[in-house]
Amino acid sequence: RPAAAAQAAPVPGAAARAAGGAPLRGLEDDEDEPGFFEMRTRRMAAFEREYLAQRLDEHRGDVTSAAREAKIPRGTFYRLMKNHDLKASDYRGGGGGGD
Repeated sequence: RPAAAAQAAPVPGAAARAAGGAPLRGLEDDEDEPGFFEMRTRRMAAFEREYLAQRLDEHRGDVTSAAREAKIPRGTFYRLMKNHDLKASDYRGGGGGGD
């Protein structure tokens, strides 16, 4: 499994902290870079927003059918839409005619 080992190459500061040691000198200045939890939060939010937007687009703004396909309760789908400032009406193709 050489490929897996290459992917798991440790970051010096992170490895030292994970081993319970102090970070290596010169890495303390990385405070401007987001850490694991911040990056995880950002990526999860991006995933949620993209996933919801795709479902809404596929279902032309029909939240009930989008939630059904996502296999989550409609109320949860609405809550996530609100969290990500998504509006079903933006996906309904409203070109002036009826739905």
